[in-house]
Amino acid sequence: MSSDDIELRRRLIEERGNARFSTFNLDLEDLQEVEILERRKKLGKGELSSIAFAKRTSQAFLTDDQKARKLGHDVIPGYVQTTPHLFGWLLFEGILKDSDKDVVIAEHDSLNLPLRKYFEEISEVALRYQSYS
Repeated sequence: MSSDDIELRRRLIEERGNARFSTFNLDLEDLQEVEILERRKKLGKGELSSIAFAKRTSQAFLTDDQKARKLGHDVIPGYVQTTPHLFGWLLFEGILKDSDKDVVIAEHDSLNLPLRKYFEEISEVALRYQSYS
């Protein structure tokens, strides 16, 4: 694991400890679903369990992993989103302001993550659609 991965894991543990989001359990049957296991394609347990959970609860599956995204589209079509999707939605809804865009992108860059281009593209789209509504 890189130092960036360690930092992201530390933040996750901290936010979970502060009860900033809920934790849910999956049943073994959720993970043994034939459709998912047949298409595993070297995905980790985290991606597989996230897909199973999203399917069971009819929620969106959020990933930036291309293999997990493809499997997600096969298993739960219409429910797969990426981090740029989320970023664009937060901008469109006004939860994040245009002035927050540079802060988010700078933090993303500081962790050596590759989505800057997509954040910039989706922010333009979100702001354009926001002006129509």
